[in-house]
Amino acid sequence: MIQTLLYYLSLACFLGFLLLKVYLKYSKVPRSISFFHPNCNDGGGGERVLWIAVQTVVYSITQGQNIDLVYIYTSTPDTRDNIFHNLQNSFGIYFTEDEKNYIQFVRLKTCTLIESKWYPKLTILGQSFGSVIVGIEAALKLNAPIFIDTTGYSFTYIFARWIAGSKVMAYVHYPMVSSDMISRVQNQDSEYNNSDNISSSFILTRAKILYYLFLTKIYKLAGNQAHIVLTNSSWTNSHITKLWGSGTILFPPVNISKLSELDLNNRKELLVSLGQFRPEKDHKKQLIAFSQFLKEGEGRFDHVQFCIIGGTKEKHRNDNIIVKTLENIVIELGLTNNVELLTNLERDELVHYLSEAKAGIHTMKHEHFGISIVEFMASGVVPIAHNSAGPKEDIIVENDGYLADTVEDYVKYLIEIFDKTDEEYHDMQVKVRNSTQRFSDEAFSNNFMEHLQQLF
Repeated sequence: MIQTLLYYLSLACFLGFLLLKVYLKYSKVPRSISFFHPNCNDGGGGERVLWIAVQTVVYSITQGQNIDLVYIYTSTPDTRDNIFHNLQNSFGIYFTEDEKNYIQFVRLKTCTLIESKWYPKLTILGQSFGSVIVGIEAALKLNAPIFIDTTGYSFTYIFARWIAGSKVMAYVHYPMVSSDMISRVQNQDSEYNNSDNISSSFILTRAKILYYLFLTKIYKLAGNQAHIVLTNSSWTNSHITKLWGSGTILFPPVNISKLSELDLNNRKELLVSLGQFRPEKDHKKQLIAFSQFLKEGEGRFDHVQFCIIGGTKEKHRNDNIIVKTLENIVIELGLTNNVELLTNLERDELVHYLSEAKAGIHTMKHEHFGISIVEFMASGVVPIAHNSAGPKEDIIVENDGYLADTVEDYVKYLIEIFDKTDEEYHDMQVKVRNSTQRFSDEAFSNNFMEHLQQLF
């Protein structure tokens, strides 16, 4: 009886699979491209990659490319007009009314399944399998011949390629799991993604290592389904190539054109930090370093101001908790007269601060790329970044900035920058600005289109 039941159940699943495959084959929208990016209106670096890629494809349509429409899978409740309005405010990206007609949004209802709040434990695994459901919904609502993922949800590739019959391109900002993550657990290092109760326990550490090794296996399986894999940095590419067997570096587009026009003269005694308020950004280290910098200056740096600029998302309540925690640290360190925390600034306001700042600080360890660091440099703001990953391997490579490991390193370089003569500082500004052209929108668009052409 049980064998018969299993037989018919297997037969039903097989027939359902065939019917779904046939349905998706004949419902495919010809001459179209789809982008998988549920949070397309969030305003982060990943979203800028998406929209420059979309802009590139739309331009190719206007030039006679054999594409009619671009579809974006999204979960945002914002209206179409609000999305384009926010796009212009956040990134300075503008579409004409005619160009907007080539862009359609496919609203997804299951995207809540990829939110971390549902998976307090085994978060990565839960989000990964949740993304499978979201990917199925996406294909059922709109099936395009080319599926481009710009978020890193690689588990969508299996369905997109083998069931929906799409060609898959992946733009990877960071690996879901990496050897660095496993090493930190093996070394029992306590960090934002390896809590004290795990790092202090031999048994829990062994269990987490096994969990990461399992994730590595299934992540490799999923990633191997992509026809073309692009990565945002040497660090990411190294990890992805080891896992997936292929990968090509395509630096993310950075809006350096307007920033490169900012006046290099008359800078204020101002230090800035730029990035979303997340645990991995390690803003606390910035405040400790700044406090120590003021103390070691013995009065001569008391006039230096520090603006920490970052984004918070309403749905990510932890972002606002981090801001509140930082505000308390500012008070504890006695920095209220020197430090200001600024959230969710308009693009023009952000550019204003970059036009006045002398130095920029970035403390995230293993930053996959570091768009804000490039923005510092294009603006003529001398950067100090963590001596690892993207900043070390791709951005600050010709002594065009400073790389730091410890709080003491950050303090030393802050003193060096603010002690420079006007002539020494100007020479440094010119050097850091001139090194940013390889990260321009134009460089990204040209290379992106070359890779996309392979899928036509």
